[in-house]
Amino acid sequence: MPAPCFSYNVYGLQVCSDKPVLEFEPLVAEGWPDVYIRWQAMASQPAYGNNDWHFDVSHNQATLCFKGIGVFHIPDTATILVKTECGADERMVERYLSGVVFAVLLHLRGLVVYHAGSVAINENEAVAFIGESGAGKSTLAALLHLRGFSCIADDVTAIRMDSQRIDIIPGFPRLKIDPDLGLQHGIPENELCPVHATEKQVYLSLARGFPSNPLAVRALFFLNVAPRLSLQRITARQAMIETIRYTLPSRLLQLTGSSEHFCHCSLIAGTVPAYTLTRTNDNSCREQLADMVVNELFRCEV
Repeated sequence: MPAPCFSYNVYGLQVCSDKPVLEFEPLVAEGWPDVYIRWQAMASQPAYGNNDWHFDVSHNQATLCFKGIGVFHIPDTATILVKTECGADERMVERYLSGVVFAVLLHLRGLVVYHAGSVAINENEAVAFIGESGAGKSTLAALLHLRGFSCIADDVTAIRMDSQRIDIIPGFPRLKIDPDLGLQHGIPENELCPVHATEKQVYLSLARGFPSNPLAVRALFFLNVAPRLSLQRITARQAMIETIRYTLPSRLLQLTGSSEHFCHCSLIAGTVPAYTLTRTNDNSCREQLADMVVNELFRCEV
């Protein structure tokens, strides 16, 4: 009897998986999938040495090992093999798969992959909020979503480039937020679900009106934390430095990347307006930060 296949739309790709993945958007399969996810038993546990992880990435394949989780092997850009450790938490395996593993797959498929959340600001354009974990990317994206904008990616933003356009590809319709944000804005409980039993954050469903087509990049916002709020336009050179810093392979693999990746980063930095967006640790200023972004994006349209 053939194994069941769960079909999903993930970053514009039709994905078929042997097992369900909570984060991904279900899809009625049409034709051959772009990516197969195969789940297998682990024959032997890899050696981790002094680390809890091990990565081996080349230009067209990758192996990512996480202690207590398992091994994710990407033998080509159309296949992910998932080998879970005995006793591994299946929800955590799903989260690694939908996050870091899929980010590496997108990188191998030639996309520029930022550690960023993204929001559509109209039917044709989107912006990305880029920064370290805890910098406020998801919170800012959620605040704009609650103002009527569509959040199209959380934590992993993939940019596709061709001779005419630089586009953000929508990911999947879930966004991690703090429960207090949902309570403050009266979000219905049926639009929220737990991320994991050990985590405080919850998922906000973005399924209603989630865009399926790529959107042109309007601006990049690099987030940091300081005593005062600020928003400042930066030069192409500064944007280039920040882009290399927050994209794969530098972000995850500690590698500078290929000459093609470097050229893509240079083109983005030289074409797309970029800003540093500084927040404080005072949560009462979150709405003011969102105001600053909206005012900057639409000040020329008033």
